[in-house]
Amino acid sequence: MNNDFGWKRMAFSFLYENNLFLLITAMIKNFYNYFVELVSKTFKNITPTSRLKRFVFKFISPAEKWVYQ
Repeated sequence: MNNDFGWKRMAFSFLYENNLFLLITAMIKNFYNYFVELVSKTFKNITPTSRLKRFVFKFISPAEKWVYQ
């Protein structure tokens, strides 16, 4: 959690801004966990416990290289 969603350091100075930041990143993390669970049923190289970095390297980076070329 510290590396993937930026919870190691608080992003803002004020408590209410940090509260909103933590709520939004928690919703994103829940959506990510749901999405990875669906993807892991189709693709065997992604497990339901895969971190965000592995997902990006397996799906986002190859698509970006293909579009760039």
